[in-house]
Amino acid sequence: MAELKILIDAVESSKFISKDKSKALAKKLAGLAGPFASKELVRNIEVERRVKGSNDLVLQIVDTINTAINQKKKIAFRYFTYNVKKEKKDRHQGLTDVLSPYKLVWNGDYYYVVGFLTNTVI
Repeated sequence: MAELKILIDAVESSKFISKDKSKALAKKLAGLAGPFASKELVRNIEVERRVKGSNDLVLQIVDTINTAINQKKKIAFRYFTYNVKKEKKDRHQGLTDVLSPYKLVWNGDYYYVVGFLTNTVI
């Protein structure tokens, strides 16, 4: 039970997991303890000054990158930023980057991918 409680706390306090996804994952984790014990796993944790992410696709993106690493496949993506008007702007004039990913690193509540940028294509 203590291990499930810590896992639930980690999920609920994680920045990159949205609030709704955190609740859903915590409920699934509590379900592992069975219907009677799951009531004991209701957590009352609040992390001060923590802004939760809003992108529910983050978990799928991380899983896709991890699968590419395991299968020794390249990934292609478009790199962009937001300007001061919150408009999406391409960083490489609309070109697609191709990366050979080697490792995922979780640091400071963020995921980073380590790899070799092989080329940029149209």
